[in-house]
Amino acid sequence: MGNHQTGKGKVGRASLPCGLARSPQGNRRMSKYPVYLTLLLLLSACRYTTFPLIPTPIHGQFPVQITGHIGLQGGNTVLQVRLLSRESGYFEVLWFENGLKVSEDSRYVDPAHPTATFRLRGSNPSARAVVSFGGSVLREFELQPPKLRTSL
Repeated sequence: MGNHQTGKGKVGRASLPCGLARSPQGNRRMSKYPVYLTLLLLLSACRYTTFPLIPTPIHGQFPVQITGHIGLQGGNTVLQVRLLSRESGYFEVLWFENGLKVSEDSRYVDPAHPTATFRLRGSNPSARAVVSFGGSVLREFELQPPKLRTSL
């Protein structure tokens, strides 16, 4: 492939098949094309992560809400629980003393009668009651007797 005559009478360089002329640097310019092609392919595959402006709402089931009070009444521990939602079902109460289960009880409540009262015989200061409704544990009540001041 050496030099050949061009149409204007000047000696030119041999051209390559795809119309690219050989540069004075030789093959250095040609070795950059695979790098550019690889970068082009890799960068074209990048996609930006987008988030919708208004996210889709998440629907979940929330446990029912209750209020309650535990206290001493006539030498017994009494728990009164009130259902705040418009559902009906069973309150289930597990009584614990010193970390051991001592009793369990259940009462039916509905929107017409949302309050249930539970009693545990005796007044142990470490009494706890765990309340559940519909199989879901809702709250734990702990009897804490008032602390007496020993010094003035």
